[in-house]
Amino acid sequence: MDSGLLDVGKTFGLNLAAKDRVQFRKKTTCTVLPIKEYYLVIDLDKYPKLMEGSRPALRGEQGVVLLYGPTFGGTLPFATYMASLTMSNVTGRPTTCG
Repeated sequence: MDSGLLDVGKTFGLNLAAKDRVQFRKKTTCTVLPIKEYYLVIDLDKYPKLMEGSRPALRGEQGVVLLYGPTFGGTLPFATYMASLTMSNVTGRPTTCG
């Protein structure tokens, strides 16, 4: 993605004289993360601490855990993101656990 050159006076609303204006450009490169070997499907009733502060897990409810680096600490220290598959199927969007 490339913003192109942006005049900071016009774009950001800065009241600058023409001689004091500069141009700003932001370029970013992104990619699709590989999913194979970077996820687990878990039974949420085996991990009750993941559901603390929200509703109890439904019988047989599963969740998906993405493994791109640690962020959750003690319960699943290797997990980056977790979501309920049941809530994804019911609402059409993932619901984060924990």
